[in-house]
Amino acid sequence: MEIIFGLVQFVVECVLQIGIEVMFSQGARAVRTKKRSSAQPVNAVTVVGYVLLGVVAGAISVWIFPNHFVHAQWLQVLNVAVTPALAGIVMGAIGKWRGRHDQDIIGLEGFLCGYLFALALALVRFVFAV
Repeated sequence: MEIIFGLVQFVVECVLQIGIEVMFSQGARAVRTKKRSSAQPVNAVTVVGYVLLGVVAGAISVWIFPNHFVHAQWLQVLNVAVTPALAGIVMGAIGKWRGRHDQDIIGLEGFLCGYLFALALALVRFVFAV
């Protein structure tokens, strides 16, 4: 029973982090001023920007949810290892879907930036959540 409860906590943490990333993506899309017809290559400034946004998102999430959803230490480590990859896959899929529907794609809607954003968020939660 304890393992099932731990896995449910793990899923909640994953959903929280991916949900935050999707909200940031929608926010970035809302404040964007110009439309590009094709995806722009990811550069170092973009990567650093999304990592910093991930740190900010992690800090905000710790402020709102100060406790870990996952209480077992091994699941917290697993969360830091697995959730960013899942978030990167989800964001990459969103980017591919938008591209197939002739919609503009932002950097966060690719695997690399999605992964790094989620990794920064997960590390902040891992270190600072109680």
